Amino acid sequence: MSWRSLRAFVLTHRPYGEKGHILHCLTDDLGRQSYFLPSVRSRNAALRAAMLLPLTPLQLIARDSGKDQLERIKEASVLWHPQHMHGHPVKSAICLMIAELLDHLFIEETDQTALWDFLDRELKRFDASTEEDLLFALWICVRLMDHSGSSIPAPTDTPGYFDLRTAEWSSSEGADHLDARASSLLAHILRTDWTLMRPEDSEAHSRRALMDGLQRFWTWHHPEMRTLKSLEVVREYLGGL
Repeated sequence: MSWRSLRAFVLTHRPYGEKGHILHCLTDDLGRQSYFLPSVRSRNAALRAAMLLPLTPLQLIARDSGKDQLERIKEASVLWHPQHMHGHPVKSAICLMIAELLDHLFIEETDQTALWDFLDRELKRFDASTEEDLLFALWICVRLMDHSGSSIPAPTDTPGYFDLRTAEWSSSEGADHLDARASSLLAHILRTDWTLMRPEDSEAHSRRALMDGLQRFWTWHHPEMRTLKSLEVVREYLGGL
């Protein structure tokens, strides 16, 4: 048995037994990992309850036995302290949705350093930004596909229509395509950093159609994916997503 240092983002946690929890994390070196926490309220607990919020960035010292079993965390600390992600209702709802997407989409226990570094950079910007949260939510959902094995290519010329089933752009609309406005918005997201986008660049219908289309795209290209339950929470705060 050995102990390993890992960077991790909290994804989800659930009660286990009378005091314990099962914690799911996205780590840099090992991908998705699950840990058993005997307690989060005792004086000697490795993690406190405040450290279990979705997408909290942690530095862990965790057991690595090499066996197919729940490991334990020896030490944990917060890598950087979010200032707004967990205190603002809209930002916290978006964090919940992104964490749920990551939990469903990246299930393999494999090196995810590139993905982890991408999230670390973009979440720091999201936490510090006063820009429109809605556009970040759409942008990050699209850009995560670059790390999933089913990336969405940017169109080479006039956007046309995006085929959700084949992940290709087409000049004519079919049953499995995004409509013209949602396809145009997707092309804009693929070409533009989210901090340069503005709400007036898109319509509520286009944003909702694109988000619904992304869910169809995920279920076709990632059979393990399920409908995001947290999306309805986000839509309560952000109309038109």
